[in-house]
Amino acid sequence: MFKAAYQGTVGDSSEEAIVRFFQGVEITPVPCTTLEEVVSKVENREVEYGFIPTENQDLIKKQSLYKIYEYVHSKSHTTYAIFRMKEGY
Repeated sequence: MFKAAYQGTVGDSSEEAIVRFFQGVEITPVPCTTLEEVVSKVENREVEYGFIPTENQDLIKKQSLYKIYEYVHSKSHTTYAIFRMKEGY
């Protein structure tokens, strides 16, 4: 089972976006207080994926370390950057 961190609370649209993006895969959404906490959890390998709105993508300062996907949540129309550490980092 994978874990994906996001900023928000249980049941909000970010959590729903994670569930929709990983449809059919067992995923545990991990709520975080800040976007920086999301990035930290990915970098520390506490979770496999992070979800942040693309307008905050500058928080992923060393983008060469990450594999980044984009996802548009159809309900909220928010575009997310879904990222994970690249192999070997």
